[in-house]
Amino acid sequence: MFNLAPQFLKLKFTTCKRTIKDTEYGMTIEELGLRNGDILTAKVYEELIYEVERVPLLDEYSAFKPIVVDHINWLYDLYRDEEGFMTPQTTVFFIRGCTDELCFESDDRISGLF
Repeated sequence: MFNLAPQFLKLKFTTCKRTIKDTEYGMTIEELGLRNGDILTAKVYEELIYEVERVPLLDEYSAFKPIVVDHINWLYDLYRDEEGFMTPQTTVFFIRGCTDELCFESDDRISGLF
């Protein structure tokens, strides 16, 4: 487990020369189509890794600060489907990609949204 955001890590199937897309990071081995004998290589972009300063997420009115809204919008754009919507499947990828938790479309957090 690398515990790195997609911009810091490049994963590639060396057997078929396919790079795993950012939106595929939350997928299982089966969903990625990995087969016995496939080789997966990882390249870490260490020069991009840096310590992030902890800052408050809310302003004095208990509203999200603009930078938080920008980040949430970026995550939405990263995980939405081709038509611009979150679906149960893309929400699974979102949860897996952001929290590293294994979940499925039947998860209460997802079924409660849709």
